[in-house]
Amino acid sequence: MSTKRRRSTGGGRPGKGDRHVFALRVPREYADRVIAYADATDETYNDVLLQLIVRHIDEFDVAALELGRNRLEIGADARTA
Repeated sequence: MSTKRRRSTGGGRPGKGDRHVFALRVPREYADRVIAYADATDETYNDVLLQLIVRHIDEFDVAALELGRNRLEIGADARTA
């Protein structure tokens, strides 16, 4: 008879998929609002912040930013005119 203990699977809450960990410091006035909202909706702080990020992520046009990087703007200004 084996005395090895088998690992239990299927216990606990289900995973939310592949994630990347971010750590951020939120200014107090915003943190208080996140905390109040999370408490009122019975959600975690992380889930509240994630919803905000997902809702607004399309406002960041990374491709346009990268196109503008390393680009030499040539034009006359007050110093060169």
